[in-house]
Amino acid sequence: MKINSDFIADLEIQFKNEMIEAGYKNVPESGDAIFISYFKLQHRLIDSVPRNILKSDIFQCPSDYLNGLHELEENIRQGANINSHQSSQLLDVKKNDPLLNDWGIYHLHLGLNSERNGFVQRTSPLLFAHFTYSTAFLIDVINHGNWSDNNLIETLQRNWPETIRHWEVKLQDIEEISASERDKIRKAGGLLFTKINGKIFAPPGGGYTTSGTSINAVMESDKFKSHIRDIEKEIISNAKIYEKAIRQKLGVKIQSIKLKLKFQLGNLYAIEENYNLTFNLGRV
Repeated sequence: MKINSDFIADLEIQFKNEMIEAGYKNVPESGDAIFISYFKLQHRLIDSVPRNILKSDIFQCPSDYLNGLHELEENIRQGANINSHQSSQLLDVKKNDPLLNDWGIYHLHLGLNSERNGFVQRTSPLLFAHFTYSTAFLIDVINHGNWSDNNLIETLQRNWPETIRHWEVKLQDIEEISASERDKIRKAGGLLFTKINGKIFAPPGGGYTTSGTSINAVMESDKFKSHIRDIEKEIISNAKIYEKAIRQKLGVKIQSIKLKLKFQLGNLYAIEENYNLTFNLGRV
């Protein structure tokens, strides 16, 4: 039995359509850029899972924004979707978040009401926070534009050193730079180490390419595609096993099948639409 397939092309179409249908802008037409855009979104989106909340030793919120903060905190505890508090540039897959890619720190708006685009009202003071799967580490609420303020990453490391400990590198020393210099280097696509409370760290956000794209997204995209190709090769090399399973189910001998790959909720499925067959290939 011959197995025809092109799993990478299948997922390219699926990911492109999903991003367009979800309202994202500047979705690439084809190729590797679709996968990178898809994994950029996975890197930027905050998973909707219940989290504990911890606050830093300097955390303060202006009284005018306490209601917005309390509502956001409750949503964090409940595991609600809080991505509407992020920058509305999230909808443009061409855009990057240098603060997140460099230091692994999110900035969230504290508005109470939603705007027409589905995002909450924009606020000048922003909540700066770091997220793990189980905990939200609230660093501070400070004015919009402080993307390169060393105090952010220093506060994160001082209060919760375990969050970035694995990014520490053993260098003798590096030159310290100002926030404005860091801003310029980020915009130019230059990758920086950061001296934090006397220790030196590689980018806790994973870093970024010269175009500003998350290195994590590029690596995850490459890893994912490599895994998909391996699965496809394994299926084709084990065609006789699939032929036997199909013959047992349908009671007839099949000369060839066309398998289409679908990725759903972390699981991979190979689907043969002509014969209404689905093979569960497991989780990725």
